[in-house]
Amino acid sequence: MTIRFNKKNLEKFKQCFPSEPSQGAVGKTPSLILRHTELPKDSWPNQYPINKQASRDTIREICRDRQVDEKAAYVCAMAWGGLDKRNMLSALQSPALIDILQMIRQCSNRMDAFHALSRAWRERLIVGMRVSFFTKLPYFFLPEENAYILDQWTAKSANLLWKNCPIAMDRTGTFPDPDTAPDQYESYCVFTEELAREMKWNQPVSAEIAMFGKNERGINNWRRHVKAAWQ
Repeated sequence: MTIRFNKKNLEKFKQCFPSEPSQGAVGKTPSLILRHTELPKDSWPNQYPINKQASRDTIREICRDRQVDEKAAYVCAMAWGGLDKRNMLSALQSPALIDILQMIRQCSNRMDAFHALSRAWRERLIVGMRVSFFTKLPYFFLPEENAYILDQWTAKSANLLWKNCPIAMDRTGTFPDPDTAPDQYESYCVFTEELAREMKWNQPVSAEIAMFGKNERGINNWRRHVKAAWQ
């Protein structure tokens, strides 16, 4: 697949990121979110620093640790991502959640993981999550860190940076299309990796972090550019 960049927006992106970005601890405190669930406290991953905001690395360690209860790991990932309480509890009550999470932990293919989650959402086997949140699960649960999060900011950024971007938005133009197909998601991941190469960054996930446009210090100039361009 050949990636053709929008040169004007790419130049703005490069101005916003003179060096490879990072993202520290963000989101909600996992232990505080776990308190809103009925999960027994002895299932919480207290061997990890969950009594404060967590980093991506910490959440990936939790989600990849097969000794950690799948539902507790899920709650930690959603705390990091900021999923609201009602939707999180709805997903926790979905009977297919554990099977899906176990499958993803053992899966080696990001398209397969996306397909399983997308199918579960369409068939209402899991409720409470759309693309913006269920793509966090392959990122955190898969063995390789190569399934990038597709939310409203990365989808909007991809549409600005990528000519003929295949990532569609929903009817409101706010969020990724809930019917995003596995091959569209795969194209987005390939684009993210190509963007990192274009920027000469060491980690492909840095491109996703940059497109998101926010870290522990708040939003940055790229997020502001995306907001202005999308109005």
